Amino acid sequence: MSLFFIFRLVKVLKKDDSQIVHSEDSLKLLSQVLAAWMAGKTFIWQLHTSEKIISNGLMTQLFYFFIRNNIITLIADSKTALMKNIFNKEILNKAHIIPPSVELSYYSIENYNRKIVRNKFGFSENDIIFGSTGRLHWAKGYELLINSVNQIISHQDIKLKLVIAGEGPLRTKLSELIEEYKMQSHIKLLGSVHKIGQFLQMLDFYVQPSISEAFGMAVVEAMAARIPIICSDAGGLPELIQEGKTGIIVKNNNVGALANGIVKLLNTDENELKKMTEKAYKVACCYSTEAAVKKDLIVYKSLVKQTVN
Repeated sequence: MSLFFIFRLVKVLKKDDSQIVHSEDSLKLLSQVLAAWMAGKTFIWQLHTSEKIISNGLMTQLFYFFIRNNIITLIADSKTALMKNIFNKEILNKAHIIPPSVELSYYSIENYNRKIVRNKFGFSENDIIFGSTGRLHWAKGYELLINSVNQIISHQDIKLKLVIAGEGPLRTKLSELIEEYKMQSHIKLLGSVHKIGQFLQMLDFYVQPSISEAFGMAVVEAMAARIPIICSDAGGLPELIQEGKTGIIVKNNNVGALANGIVKLLNTDENELKKMTEKAYKVACCYSTEAAVKKDLIVYKSLVKQTVN
């Protein structure tokens, strides 16, 4: 809440002829709302997280007032993100749920040669590869995942590889954990991977071990790529994955549950896996770019109409 920031933002907004400010940043939320209001702009707040953003009771009532009086239009990525932050039925009814989207064709297996991609990352055709994409952050549950894979390989003698694409503050800690378990030949942190569609097509299975997750964009990408999925029940993930139908879902923040789920997925019949991935792909189609753009435009047009009136 910086006056300098607010007035600087007001100055920028007044120079722009747009009518709507659409913000996905909850850190300076009140400052942004006030700046947009002072500049005569309509304000959209896109809620991305399943964590509680506003904990102060007075601030909660202030934001309810803003939403009730159309100073803020609220969009949430998922029902879970919305329900974790809004506890007033009237405000819930005014909110819009518009999940993030994927360009389905980008993830098609037809775009990539699996053997070439595996060679690029140092894997053979016979390797059983689990993969995950995301920030190396506590919320993604990667420490938990490494512990689960170590448990499977050490105690059940099941040979598999795990690759994680992403960067973040936990890289050093995760690297040390891999070294401690002597799992360097089984677990790789690839860092930032820019061609996620290519990365996904070298996998046999996708795993999302999140402890906290608002929606699960990476899971939708894996669904679009027709990769069998195991994920935790954190946040909005159960809105995407149905146990035994579109994937396997396990209790979050539980090493044993995740390890058992991975083994269960490995032992699932190939025909059942194919049925799962096809059903999951149909769900992913609901989150296409076209579908999301249509929903956004409905909200935008209604707000522009209100502004004109």
